[in-house]
Amino acid sequence: MFASTLADALAPSLLLISVAALGCAASAPATRAAAPAPRVPYVYVGGYRPEISIFRLDQAAGKLTPVGHVPAGTAPSFLAWDPARKNLFAVDEIDSGQVLAFAIDGATGLLRAQGQTP
Repeated sequence: MFASTLADALAPSLLLISVAALGCAASAPATRAAAPAPRVPYVYVGGYRPEISIFRLDQAAGKLTPVGHVPAGTAPSFLAWDPARKNLFAVDEIDSGQVLAFAIDGATGLLRAQGQTP
């Protein structure tokens, strides 16, 4: 008996809270996720040599054209980009280990050394 009386008493309040929440959600400005950056048509290769090789990728022909290379520690491997694709990171597999950081020139694909961490 008490439960039904309590439910009857709270029903208008719950309805008001629900409508208020709906109003807040409906009045919030719509936001769209930013479109991903265009895919960079470059391929970076590290292979236990003291450099990272850079190739331009022709997606239509499936062809790689050498662009250049950049000095990269002793044995760079395991390459990764930041989410914005503006920086490239390489693990330099030396005894003490370090991570190398490079800025990516979006127009040319070339890399510029930014620093390293021991």
